[in-house]
Amino acid sequence: RLCLRSARPWQGDARIGSLWDVVLRDLTRTWKLPMLADHCHVSGEHLRRLCLRELGRTPMEHVTYIRIQRARELLETHSDKLEVVAAQVGYRSADVFTRAFIRCVGMPPSDYRARSVQDGAAPPAITS
Repeated sequence: RLCLRSARPWQGDARIGSLWDVVLRDLTRTWKLPMLADHCHVSGEHLRRLCLRELGRTPMEHVTYIRIQRARELLETHSDKLEVVAAQVGYRSADVFTRAFIRCVGMPPSDYRARSVQDGAAPPAITS
């Protein structure tokens, strides 16, 4: 599944080492593969191969992973409505955000938030 792969630290090509920091700082941008590749001065196909080798997912899957990880943080620490959280992590619709969140985490964001505030209940991890 898209987000169910575990994260590994970036250990590869220095040209793309900072890419994920740039994405994290601007999650609301509509990221596309050509934009990501241009940032690194590599072709889209080369970036795809590097990401698959280093991260186990494509660049666009990793953008989604970063967005969902940030959404998890926001759901755990803020009481904003889902529409607000969705917009903060780059989704134009709460419905699209909810579908992506379920696909990655295995439960709706509202259930995740409720579970994360319960005493003693650890939020589920995104794993393979």
